[in-house]
Amino acid sequence: MSGSAIRVLHCIHSLAGGGAERQLNLLARNSQDLGVEHAVFCVSRAGLTEEQVAMPVFQASSHTKWNWHLWGDIAATLRDYRPQVVHAWLPASMTIPALIQARRAGIHAVFSYRTQMIFHRPMAVPEWAVALLYSDRVVSNTPVESCARPFRYLYRVKRGLYIPNGVATAEAARKVSCAITPGTPVKVLFVGRLVVEKNLECLLRALAEVKDIDWRLTVCGRGAEEAQLRALADTLHIAERIEWLGYRTDVARIMAEHDFLVLPSWREGSPNVALEAMATGLPCILSRAPGNVALFEGPDAALLFDPASVTELAAALRRMMTEQNLRARLRSQAGSWVSGFRPEEIARSYALFYHHLMAARP
Repeated sequence: MSGSAIRVLHCIHSLAGGGAERQLNLLARNSQDLGVEHAVFCVSRAGLTEEQVAMPVFQASSHTKWNWHLWGDIAATLRDYRPQVVHAWLPASMTIPALIQARRAGIHAVFSYRTQMIFHRPMAVPEWAVALLYSDRVVSNTPVESCARPFRYLYRVKRGLYIPNGVATAEAARKVSCAITPGTPVKVLFVGRLVVEKNLECLLRALAEVKDIDWRLTVCGRGAEEAQLRALADTLHIAERIEWLGYRTDVARIMAEHDFLVLPSWREGSPNVALEAMATGLPCILSRAPGNVALFEGPDAALLFDPASVTELAAALRRMMTEQNLRARLRSQAGSWVSGFRPEEIARSYALFYHHLMAARP
């Protein structure tokens, strides 16, 4: 790729938390020599240091999710950084002003699908309308067939491109073995935001059905549902078996210390947590969310279950806790499968996309 580098400004609420944030850092770290320079505009960097962020950071003047200052802050950042592409990630409070201000400045605007796109939030309708009017292209980490029909229409008219998430397999801390030492608890891991769509309630209820097995659950994440989930654990009489760690930046190390991961989400786009767990050598139980099914059902790389069925998850938990051969088989198959999601290839796909975008008329 020749010529001066394309400057891309990514607009996202926070740099810490979910899969999109980690993908941004992977994208920036693996874009050397691809003719793309990345920077990010955010509301919160959540305590991350300069060394932990692989690109320049422009931060909003107000740290609240909904505020009118964002409009002026984004416009000022466009004048200062002078990007050629604005890539709006999430949430709607960020994507709406980012797309509109990019169009007003005559800059290419990209809208991201980061999960199964449906109208489940009040701002989903205006966000869809703004993306239809103001974006040039759509990039999705989610099989668009799982999205609502208007989002499939938007993907089609904006010539959408599917780019799955990448996972840094070379940097992952590897699990040594799938064996569980006799006499020690089975260590179960959940990583994700503590919100309704992550469906941790289903996991807590399923674990309560296998109390006859000695297990311990580690929960990594924060969210609006934490108080209710802790109360549910008390009601189910399993609270003493659960450790709540909050948001962590050392998830790879924590994964290597557990026996398997459970991801019970109602919706997933391209599930970073599952990919990272598989790169670590950690077997996985995953819900049949569209993103999970699209990636993992074919290669049989994980146990899948209906996220509406506590009984089905409890049965999968019991199998994973008691069958070492099953854990070993999943570890082997997942390891081979996840090697195809190298971040340098994902970065190359994004770079080609941005270069093709620049060749088109804004």
